[in-house]
Amino acid sequence: MLNDTLIDTLLSAVQSAVNAAEREQKEVYFKEREQRNQSFTILVDQLRQDVQGTLSEIRAVVADKQLTDSEKLTLIDTALNTESAKPTKLEQKVDQFKKNAAEIQQGPNYLAMLEARSLKLQHRVADIVRQVRFAPNCSSPALWEALCHYQSKDGNIDQNAPVKFFNK
Repeated sequence: MLNDTLIDTLLSAVQSAVNAAEREQKEVYFKEREQRNQSFTILVDQLRQDVQGTLSEIRAVVADKQLTDSEKLTLIDTALNTESAKPTKLEQKVDQFKKNAAEIQQGPNYLAMLEARSLKLQHRVADIVRQVRFAPNCSSPALWEALCHYQSKDGNIDQNAPVKFFNK
């Protein structure tokens, strides 16, 4: 009965840490929503200014009946080679936006949030894990081996601790 109570407490503590990390991740994501919108608006405005400005210049040159074809080509070339109209400049802005959007979209790493709470969780459950007697016929012998090692070392983990139960 004591084992069951301790395991219930352990599961409750772990679930509480998981829920807190998920809640924090959601809060950060929603707080950054304004930043995402602002970043998108800035990119759209910059692209609109750069592209529309260049296209307007080209339209005006093409519509000007007083210019010769060679003068039009020269003016169009000039319009296309201004600093804001250069493809590399536009590509840089789009690439920067994609990078920022990916960082914002990803948000804080869930595993990093769990890691930040891990020490508190360890303090809450360490005594429980040291006291509970686990059955050797469990579904994960590698985990059972690690638990036995942890208990035999009284919670002091060293380089020889089993790690086979971890996946990549």
